[in-house]
Amino acid sequence: MRILGIMSGSSLDGVDMALISFDHNNPSSYTIESCQTFALPHEIKEALRKILHANAKKMAVIQYQYTICMSRFIHSFLNENELDCDFISVHGHTVLHLPEFQSSWQLLNAGQLSSLCKKSVVSDFRNQDMGAGGVGTPMAAIIDRDLFGDYNYCINLGGIANISYTKQEKVIAYDICPCNQVHDFFASRLGYDFDLDGNLAKKGELNNELLNILKQHDYIKLSPPKAIDNNWIHKTWIPLMMSIDLDDNSRLLTHYHFVAETIAEICKDQSAKILMTGGGVKNQYFMSLLSAKFTSNTECIVPSEDIIDYKECILMAYMALKRVNLEYNFINEATGAAFRTCSGALYFYRKS
Repeated sequence: MRILGIMSGSSLDGVDMALISFDHNNPSSYTIESCQTFALPHEIKEALRKILHANAKKMAVIQYQYTICMSRFIHSFLNENELDCDFISVHGHTVLHLPEFQSSWQLLNAGQLSSLCKKSVVSDFRNQDMGAGGVGTPMAAIIDRDLFGDYNYCINLGGIANISYTKQEKVIAYDICPCNQVHDFFASRLGYDFDLDGNLAKKGELNNELLNILKQHDYIKLSPPKAIDNNWIHKTWIPLMMSIDLDDNSRLLTHYHFVAETIAEICKDQSAKILMTGGGVKNQYFMSLLSAKFTSNTECIVPSEDIIDYKECILMAYMALKRVNLEYNFINEATGAAFRTCSGALYFYRKS
C-alpha cells in the first residue's frame, strides 16, 4: 500500500510530504519513495500564528485557505514526480490541544481535501484517544515500537521535544519540554528565522537562575503521560523565560542547556542507544552540548537525512495504514487512555 504522509510542524517552517510504500506481508517494512517540503505562503503563516484571535468566520476562512493550499502542494508533489497513492494521511495544523477537555483541534477540512485531490483521506487522529481519557500524544510511540524498536530511546527534537521508550515491557512516551519553538521565537527577536548551528546562542552567557527556574517547573517534574499545547508555550513558557532580565542570546543559550540537561537526565542509563530525529539535530552546537551531558557509554545515533526530516511523515502514513486495516494505532499505556483505539477520521473518495 502506498500512503502519502503529511505533517505541518508547529513551528510553521513548512509542510513535509513523503510517499511511503508498505509491504503487504510485512507492514513494518517500508520504503520512502519520494519526499519534499513545501514552504507555506507568508499570509497563511501569519494567519495561523494569529488564529486564536480570530472570530469563528475568520477561522473558517483560514481553514479553507489552508486546505486549498494543502491540495495544491499535494497535486504538485504527485504530478511533478509522476507518483500516485492509495491514501493521503494528514495531520493538519494544531490550533488547540486540551486534554483536560478531551479535545484537540488540527485545522484542516479533510473532506474538502479528499474532494479536491480525488483521494481518500485519513485525518483527525488524536480525538478518539483523548475521548478515552488519553492525552492524545505523542503519536510517534507506535512507530518507535514497531519500526524503530532497535533503540533504547527515540527522541524527536521538533518544536516540542518528545521521547518514546520501553521500560519493563511497557511503552512510555511523552512531550519532554518546549524545544525549537522557543529557539525560533528568540531567534526571530534577533532578526533570524532560526538559530543556525547555535551561532546566536554562542554569543550569550549561561544564566543559572533561569536554568534552575526552568528545571523546577511543575511540568518538568510531572510524571508521564503528559503533553504540551503549542499555545501554552507562548502563554506560559516564553513569559517565564522573559521574567529574568537577560539578553535574548543568553536566553537561547540557557534554554539549550536546559533542554540538553533534561534529556540527559531521562536517558542516564549506561550503554543507551538513542535515535535522534527532528530539526534540532541539525543544530551542531546544540548537539555538542547534548553529547557532552550524556554518559560516556551512550550511543547517540543521527540517521539519514530522510529519516531526520520525514520521520513524522512515516508516522502519519503508518497511522493511516493501521486505521485502514482496522488495527489499533494508539498505545494507550503511553497516552494514559483507558483502552487502545483505532483512531482517525476516514474520508473515502469514490469515483463516479
